[in-house]
Amino acid sequence: MRTAIASALIGALALASLPAHATLLNDGSFEGIPVASGNWTTVYPAKALGAGWQTASTGYEIRNNVAGKAEDGKVFVELDTNRNSSIWQSVETTAGATYRLSFWYAPRAGVSDDSNTIEALWNDTVIYTVSGNGNTSSAWTELTASVT
Repeated sequence: MRTAIASALIGALALASLPAHATLLNDGSFEGIPVASGNWTTVYPAKALGAGWQTASTGYEIRNNVAGKAEDGKVFVELDTNRNSSIWQSVETTAGATYRLSFWYAPRAGVSDDSNTIEALWNDTVIYTVSGNGNTSSAWTELTASVT
């Protein structure tokens, strides 16, 4: 199965089997990609993505205390490098089993909701579309869905 998230800011992602809640995603808080506090870096497919994350050719930004603070850990992903981008992981699942997918979202500060929309996909099906106006708030919000 492929889980993909596109555009805006992502704080932490988790995919857990129910009811055991064992996490299936690697490095859901993005701590495996080194970036010093007060800095950011753009990660492209040619760079080491760390812990199973993949990205489209546009890459994604890893930020550590730049333009906000992470919801969990020290770093977070910003999915608007030079244009909107996406990240994903492929995970082993059991057909017919139910899983809980959760992630934290915040709109990019100073950016209106027309450029802060993200979609979360499970097996190429959109399970969430969320947007926020970074001109009014860039607070983190947790979104959770059950997927089969």
